[in-house]
Amino acid sequence: MSAPTVRLRRSRFVSGLAWLTIVGSAGGLAGGAVWTLVLAASGGDVSAFTDDATVAAMLPPTARFILAHLLLVSVVCIAAGAVMLATGVGLLRRREWARVATIWILGAGILGSLAGSLTPSRFTVPGSALAALPDSTRALFQQQIAAAAEGTRVLGILAFIVMAAVNGLVIAKLASAGVRAEFDAADGDAA
Repeated sequence: MSAPTVRLRRSRFVSGLAWLTIVGSAGGLAGGAVWTLVLAASGGDVSAFTDDATVAAMLPPTARFILAHLLLVSVVCIAAGAVMLATGVGLLRRREWARVATIWILGAGILGSLAGSLTPSRFTVPGSALAALPDSTRALFQQQIAAAAEGTRVLGILAFIVMAAVNGLVIAKLASAGVRAEFDAADGDAA
């Protein structure tokens, strides 16, 4: 006579997180696929943004890099979407590797958000455009650009704080004994 198997209740938290991951990943995959197809069909030509010195000078270095390598960025997004889709399915099936991967991905999200918030905002306007403005307008315009840069910096810091808090709470929940037990029990069922 074998001992009765105790089946743990599946938490709504993990199921909800899994479905959010699956749906978000599917949307990312679809969007990345569409961009990749459009870029492949056009030969990836975004030179209107990168070759125009006036437009290029106004873009921060990160945006110029993304535009210059848009096809590669799209393919990387598709790959990341596929990994997230697999992770979401793994969470739904209560696979330990998916729980650990989600913790690592959320941790990387916190670090990426921190890096983004520490990157200085760079709003630039080509000197030729500024020179064409009357003195009074030029000074006002420069003040508005400086205010926009400061506002963007503050918004980036606030976004980091919110993302770190949310990701940190999800990591803590995934690392909790109750959730870990769910995954341990599921791995025992799979064996």
